[in-house]
Amino acid sequence: MELSVVIITYNSAQYISECLRNLLREIGDRKAEIIFIDNKSGDNSLELLTEFSSSELPENISVSIKANDMNIGYAPANNQGMRTSSGEYLLLLNPDVNIRQNSLKVMFDTLNEDSSIGMVAPQFLFPDSTIQRSCRRFPKYSSVIYEAFGLTRIFSGSKTFNAWKMGDFDHSSRREVDQPMSACVLLKRELLNQVGLMDEQFVMFFNDVDWCKRIKDAGWKIVFNPEAAVEHVLGGSVNKVRSRMILRSHAGFYLYFQKHFRKPSERVINQLMGLILFITALPRIVLAKILTLFRVD
Repeated sequence: MELSVVIITYNSAQYISECLRNLLREIGDRKAEIIFIDNKSGDNSLELLTEFSSSELPENISVSIKANDMNIGYAPANNQGMRTSSGEYLLLLNPDVNIRQNSLKVMFDTLNEDSSIGMVAPQFLFPDSTIQRSCRRFPKYSSVIYEAFGLTRIFSGSKTFNAWKMGDFDHSSRREVDQPMSACVLLKRELLNQVGLMDEQFVMFFNDVDWCKRIKDAGWKIVFNPEAAVEHVLGGSVNKVRSRMILRSHAGFYLYFQKHFRKPSERVINQLMGLILFITALPRIVLAKILTLFRVD
């Protein structure tokens, strides 16, 4: 098996059909398996996946579906898919992502240019074709401080104040990065065997940050190549439960510091960062609930 595609669905019915049409075109004649993990969708996502699996597919493509009894989260679901995969390469793909023509080939070519390249990410575009800033540097304590005081928004293009979100990078040129958005990444089986699966304590957020940190620490390169492009409906089902996701995001930030900043002095600072993250989450949650109440997006 050359390629394993892992797709996690959760109330993804409005996106998944177009995602799959583009994916089939991009797979072409590669021998591939598509592994669906459904996190207890409340819409007809699972029905659409079943219809797709029973449709006339090319002989080189096989499909499997795992329907979870509950929403176990993004990282655990991805791990389910990766555990059962057998491909030499793995493509993690969100259901609200549409791969543009020839982009998967570009990602494969990039991945195989250099034995030290372990993961490749494409350029992400909004539906109107404007660029989504999808890459980040690994966060530091200063990232929390600058976010808390709004400096990342005031100086959005600054490499100092917006270093974490890479405000100084226009996402129009190829470069090695710390952490791309995991909504569409292609990686080598060799990398997965060495680094392991996602850490499931990061159920929803920061699992990709932690994973990429471990990948980079193991000596692998992660390359962003804008010659490959995907259209991404940013947020998808996450936006439907925004207030809960804000809390999980801030909790993931804190867990990341707890895991990767472990010196005695850092552990003290971690507690301060946790307090700041908790305090700054509260007004964001209140605002999200107000916007939901008045149906403002």
